[in-house]
Amino acid sequence: MSYDLKVAMLIWSYWPGHEGGAERQCRKIIPYLERRGIQVVVWTARTQRKQRRREMVGDHEIVRMGRAVPLMTAARGWVEKLLAIVLRRTNLQGRGQALRREALLFWLGLPLMFIAKAIFLLELWFWLRRAENRPDVIHVHESSWLAGAAAFFARRYGIPVLAKTALYPAWNVLGYDVPMRRTFSKARRECHFAALAPYLAEDLITHGVPRERIFEVPNGVEIPERIADFSSEKVVLFVANFSQGVEHKAFDVLLNAWNIVVREEPSALLKILGGGDRTQWENMVKFLRLESSVDFVGWVDAPSEHYRLSSIFVLPSGREGISNALLEAQSYGLPCVVSDIPGNIAIIEHGVNGIVVSAGNVEQLAKAILLLLSDSELIKKMGYAGRYKMIKNFNLQNVADIIVNVYEKIYFVR
Repeated sequence: MSYDLKVAMLIWSYWPGHEGGAERQCRKIIPYLERRGIQVVVWTARTQRKQRRREMVGDHEIVRMGRAVPLMTAARGWVEKLLAIVLRRTNLQGRGQALRREALLFWLGLPLMFIAKAIFLLELWFWLRRAENRPDVIHVHESSWLAGAAAFFARRYGIPVLAKTALYPAWNVLGYDVPMRRTFSKARRECHFAALAPYLAEDLITHGVPRERIFEVPNGVEIPERIADFSSEKVVLFVANFSQGVEHKAFDVLLNAWNIVVREEPSALLKILGGGDRTQWENMVKFLRLESSVDFVGWVDAPSEHYRLSSIFVLPSGREGISNALLEAQSYGLPCVVSDIPGNIAIIEHGVNGIVVSAGNVEQLAKAILLLLSDSELIKKMGYAGRYKMIKNFNLQNVADIIVNVYEKIYFVR
């Protein structure tokens, strides 16, 4: 590069702590950008009291905003725990109960999250008013309320905003927990967008975003030296953030399918990694009497060993962008059983590097898992094909080059 750009990564939650795909992707890409001459600073919310307001991690600074945000997020956590206690005896075999629980948590926690976001945005606005804090580009790791807020605040200073489209639909309706939601929704149209796949770009276009403001930028993955050990036991791996909800991750579909799997393969083990409140799904496991075949591992900072010691990765999601966990599983050479939503089939080619089943179809999901568990050669064949695809198309080094090219375009062509 002939010009050193300063880029602010704007994300609600950031390391250390439980991280989803967006947070992990943000953290992983930063060193690769810095090697290409990009000066990076992370702007995020101070969601925990123990977090420092400002600190250096490697060559980049993390600036955490929102003095009272830890209190609001902790209070919402207490509401979630209280709700789990109240509903502990609820039979969660059906999806309806889970959806009602999630809706109740949203509305009970809405005032708290509204205040938390307002406090964060107010501090962000004051931060941008100081000239020495202004970056050349703001890179927002979502295309929702934060993207709109960034565009609204940055327009006064002529700072271009790049918003990452992480979920489908790419253009969602902002919730009532967002301050100035109508204003921010309109302001989003001033952003440039990094679409993870062509289907997300098309969704943005149908909602009026000009094609010239959209760039295709896939998620990236580090390629490990060691691949999965296919000689291990019949372990099926599922990685998810429990706070993302049943419609998103389809926990009920997975557990009902697993109930069928263990009847045919009693020695099979389902490992579930991820943070968040999993009480309702532990209850479902007990109801289905699956305790001996399901292991809730919890949140894991470095899941590499779990990928390496598994046989299959499963992702039955009802809603997804490009799953970070799916890319990681493929990089370790794991064949993947996924639902036929756009984000999954952008990665998995049926019969080549995995098996694609209809979203929500319990029987198809169980049948696909059983097919792979019974055929070690098919596991290896699909796993090697997936790893090759990651090396060729999703290597973080290549993705970093694409991102730097986008930064230059939106900064210099203003």
